[in-house]
Amino acid sequence: MSLVKVAIIFLVIFLLSTRLKKWIAVAIFTGAILSGILFAFSPVKTFVVVFKGMFTLESVSLSLLVSLITVMGSLMKETNLLDDCREYALKVFPSARSAGAFMASLIGLLPMPGGALFSAPLVGASIEGEGEKNSPGLMTALNYWFRHVWEFWWPLYPGIIALLAVTGLDLSQWIPVSIVFTPLAIFLGWIFLLRRVKVTLVKNKSGQTKNSPKAFMPLLSVIISAVIFKILAVLFKIDIQTAFLIIPAVLIGILINLTQYRHKKIKLSAVLNWQRILPIAVLLLTIMGYKAIIEQANIATGIAADIQSLNLPVILLFVLLPFIAGVITGIAVGYIGASFPLIVEMLADFPQYSKIAVLVLAFGWGYVGMMLSPFHACFLFSKDYFYASWKDSYKYLWLPAIFLAIAFTIAYILLELFS
Repeated sequence: MSLVKVAIIFLVIFLLSTRLKKWIAVAIFTGAILSGILFAFSPVKTFVVVFKGMFTLESVSLSLLVSLITVMGSLMKETNLLDDCREYALKVFPSARSAGAFMASLIGLLPMPGGALFSAPLVGASIEGEGEKNSPGLMTALNYWFRHVWEFWWPLYPGIIALLAVTGLDLSQWIPVSIVFTPLAIFLGWIFLLRRVKVTLVKNKSGQTKNSPKAFMPLLSVIISAVIFKILAVLFKIDIQTAFLIIPAVLIGILINLTQYRHKKIKLSAVLNWQRILPIAVLLLTIMGYKAIIEQANIATGIAADIQSLNLPVILLFVLLPFIAGVITGIAVGYIGASFPLIVEMLADFPQYSKIAVLVLAFGWGYVGMMLSPFHACFLFSKDYFYASWKDSYKYLWLPAIFLAIAFTIAYILLELFS
């Protein structure tokens, strides 16, 4: 059965990743090869598919993007930009906790693979800059969770674009039923994550600080530039990969950072830290190789067939298909592309179900599966940045994820009743 094979693959990846903490890419690569072989590919074809997936134009551009993000993160640290952003945020927000959450969610407005590399240094500077050492797993979960609080409806996310394309909905239909989950996710993050953060900050009651909002200019320039490039691409009907829109935006951010802090002495070796850049770049490539195997071996379809063969109630299929697809792909486009065509097709045979209610349910459970996936790039990069273990990270993630899944289920029931 496909489910048994996937369980074996997950076990191998977890065992390897616990031993190869710095080079998780090796564990992902091994899982990709094992996936191909277990799902009827020959060893030769498996390696061909994985390497082709790793070195497509999209994969290489994404690897370049996360490398540039890493460089900008190091530059922000070297020029003391992180400290300046932190100091101003602590002036504006009532606590270091809320400042850290704001940093993560701000960068979350810019959907990009490895965007956690942007927000992790800011979260760390805001919270642990106060001298209190928190659990690496808690810091990982906090950065990871708050980065994704917009993904339910923010139209720049590729997952939302894919959702609209597959289902035939438009934003005016989707946003009203999905936007409520952003404040809910923020609330769950506060309840289960922020309240556990230890800080030693004594607020400056005068609110005086030498720093100004200009400290955020390099970061905001990346977000604003990327949004402008995306709008121009849509207006002029230019079919271009997202990475090619964000790469120049990151370069603009780096340039503004250098210009704004031109009097600072910068250690080039610290900015171009290949011991940091290379593992991250290779990790992104192996994730893309794994994604190629998932698609070409039709693994998600095999799992769907397994679930259907068990004669489960249709409503459980609407939950399990996107959830499992979310876990095995670790990306919104992945679980939507793998499961939503099947769900939309099934809905045609079961007209008693409200389409919008089922899509909200499926999206929510797929989102939770994605957030718990060990293959999610933001999870891996956050974990890597804070040097956290899998066990410590999941210890903080599972509760908010479960409550979010319950909330989506309640939303489904309400939508069924009132649609």
